Amino acid sequence: MSARKKMVKEDKIKLTISNDIKGVILITAAILMMFSIYTHESLGIFGAAVKKALFFMIGIGSFLFPVIILLLGLAYIVKKGFVTCSKKFFGIILFYINSLLLKEMIIYEQNYDGAFLNGFKNIFYSKTIVHGGIVSY
Repeated sequence: MSARKKMVKEDKIKLTISNDIKGVILITAAILMMFSIYTHESLGIFGAAVKKALFFMIGIGSFLFPVIILLLGLAYIVKKGFVTCSKKFFGIILFYINSLLLKEMIIYEQNYDGAFLNGFKNIFYSKTIVHGGIVSY
């Protein structure tokens, strides 16, 4: 085997390992998010911070977000880094975002009290998670 073919083969192995590592990182992050959201006080301060950050950012959409990240991580490993998103995937993501926007439009008056930045504060200190987060706000 020539030196060039051997080098190309080693590059492919490195690329595959790199893609597998990226997929495992996505899956691990998704599992940690799931533990912090779906269980009560299981990950301590870190889990509480992740839960608060997710609910602040995307509100009720936090329950579905780790599942999407998990599926992307699995696809990244299975497809060897060449993940292609179909029209159905983009349609699901668009439906997800529109649902968050609709939920935020319904309760917009509860969060908005005349000053735009006070809305961020109201969402952060909200006792409920039934809102679209600051992304939808």
